[in-house]
Amino acid sequence: MNDKEKILHLLRRTRFGTSKSEVESYLSTPIKNIVDQILNAPATSPSPNVDLTYQNSNEELIFWWYNEIITTANSFLEKMTLFWHNHFTSSLTSVSPVYMAEQNQFLRSHALGNFKTFLYEVSIEPAMMIYLNNRSNVKKAPNENYARELMELFTVGVENYNQDDVKDVAKSLTGWRLNSESETVYFDRNSFDDSFKTVFCKRGDYDLNDVIRILTSSLDCANFIVKKVWNKFVFPNPTDQDIKPFADRFFDSGYDIKGLFRDIFLSDAFYSDKALRSIVKDPTEYMTDLIRKVPTYEFSIHDLYLVNQMGMTLFKPPNVAGWKGGNWWLSASYLFARGNYAEKICNTATYEKLGLDKSTGTAAVDQVLDYAGYYDISPTTRKALNDYANGQNDPMQLLRGLLYLVYVSPEAQYT
Repeated sequence: MNDKEKILHLLRRTRFGTSKSEVESYLSTPIKNIVDQILNAPATSPSPNVDLTYQNSNEELIFWWYNEIITTANSFLEKMTLFWHNHFTSSLTSVSPVYMAEQNQFLRSHALGNFKTFLYEVSIEPAMMIYLNNRSNVKKAPNENYARELMELFTVGVENYNQDDVKDVAKSLTGWRLNSESETVYFDRNSFDDSFKTVFCKRGDYDLNDVIRILTSSLDCANFIVKKVWNKFVFPNPTDQDIKPFADRFFDSGYDIKGLFRDIFLSDAFYSDKALRSIVKDPTEYMTDLIRKVPTYEFSIHDLYLVNQMGMTLFKPPNVAGWKGGNWWLSASYLFARGNYAEKICNTATYEKLGLDKSTGTAAVDQVLDYAGYYDISPTTRKALNDYANGQNDPMQLLRGLLYLVYVSPEAQYT
């Protein structure tokens, strides 16, 4: 990739869509400086300005976060909040919107911090305690649910623990309770199992602190997290050799999340041909890019049904493992839903609001591609756009049709 292509690629992976003007504004800036600007952008800490205690508050909360993603000044932080939402999953299906809103703010505040601290704090975070039942994990009746997912989905992976580890990790996590009236978490020593436990062949009077220390002292944890980051931000299905140097440095840093991303965004692998347009956009990425490009469209709470048709509703992952991602988003039904939504949005576009001229033919194609930030498309896609433009005489239909064709193109489904 040349410098311009690298900038475009970096912005696509760290933004919810980008534009030609944004890319060109960075052309004289070294990649290293752009990465630092992205990672050190002023943090945002939004909170829902709606009543979360009434009947329709689930939908209000979902709509609030989508709107925040669309309008945020710090896209990368929202991307990271969404990434961790799909890692440390909880759901409105079993947790109140009040606790889910608090968890959303919690995830954002830890999104680029220290993973070990994050892991400890999320273990005693109210929504997580409810969702995975650790609030009912007591000495007399240990609940193994959180202990299992802590290892399988949050840290080391299914192949790196056994059932005996689950039992004794669960015992180590006893004692943490949730006062639902005051909405506070506290430690109750009387419900804590202070017996000796064995975790990963190590024996001791372990508690939550010890479990986090043991899990993160293994390179398996660093490898697991880096692989998940890689699949979302670099390219799918990395080899052990791909991720090893990054996992080693992540481990040596004491699990510095921001440092990991800086390492990745400055690497040759991130800008390799294998990484280019290799990651399927999730529905949130897809619809946010489109809505930002068509400011004439007014996103409303009634759109949640259409977004759900694409397979993703924020705050409602399908299960504790989260959304599968990748080619799962490209099923026939999900692509059909994307096309329907794209048509609805693009049909509101006007030349005035988009700041475009009423060009015709291939000039119109170039203008729309530049505006949408998809000027590096394949010859096949460009030919389809040119053929459409050359056969369309109505200026408004030309604009809306070209936008629609861009957003249903193969290129628009990938970052």
